[in-house]
Amino acid sequence: MIKIYIQSIEDGLHDIDMSIPVEEVVELYPEYFGNIHLVGKLRKFGKRYTFTGSANCKAALVCDMSLKNFTKEISANLNVSYLADTFLFQMSSHSVTNKKSESDEIIIAEEDKYIDLTSEIREELAVSMPMKRVAPEYEGKNFEDIYPQYSPNSQTKKKKVKKGEIDDRWAPLKKIKLN
Repeated sequence: MIKIYIQSIEDGLHDIDMSIPVEEVVELYPEYFGNIHLVGKLRKFGKRYTFTGSANCKAALVCDMSLKNFTKEISANLNVSYLADTFLFQMSSHSVTNKKSESDEIIIAEEDKYIDLTSEIREELAVSMPMKRVAPEYEGKNFEDIYPQYSPNSQTKKKKVKKGEIDDRWAPLKKIKLN
């Protein structure tokens, strides 16, 4: 769990710099390994807490173009607001399972000692995982640049079949009897 201690902190800006093992974040993608490095600022103003920062973690990925394993640092930006109000917390916990208010603030009880950023970090890291996973040495290259032997303009291409002529690669299909 990724928690920031908030009990009895003064109003103003507070620097946050934490390192948390990946194993402590439940249901995080299995590609992530090592530690999650959380850096940012926690602003307290009355009953409101706002965390703005980033979470960085390394991921072990497989390149979509070459099937080579590589490691990439994934960074996720966070901007989370909390409102400490026991009455609203009790009302929201009875009526709705999600404790977010209409203004996208997460409602917590006034007596809470910690702000739990675990689910927000898990979600942001999941969204920050690249859809197309390309190793650094292949970034910006086309498939034909990496594997020229498979390009349509390759010299190793088979002979062209003239119109009306049957390609001899299909000949074994003629021997199949259906009845």
